[in-house]
Amino acid sequence: MKKLNKNKVNYWIDFVMLLTFIGSAVSGLILWGGFSRGFHRGQTIFLGMVKHQWKQFHLVLGFILLIVVFIHILLHSKWIIKMTKNIFKKAKNKNI
Repeated sequence: MKKLNKNKVNYWIDFVMLLTFIGSAVSGLILWGGFSRGFHRGQTIFLGMVKHQWKQFHLVLGFILLIVVFIHILLHSKWIIKMTKNIFKKAKNKNI
């Protein structure tokens, strides 16, 4: 079995995070801006989807983004811990 390259894993995690963020932001703006084009059986349609479908799409992207951000934080947990210790160590030394 081939060992995973850490840089490639980070790249793909960040790439998926970016795509889901953009999709969630765009769908959020569409939901916020309202629907003003086209009607289908009494429901407004925008880009082929009714409001309920946009809400579902937005919710699913939000959950995917939440999971990917959690994985991203796990992958960088050692760095986060080291930086936090360094920052508090520097702040403690300045107060002395």
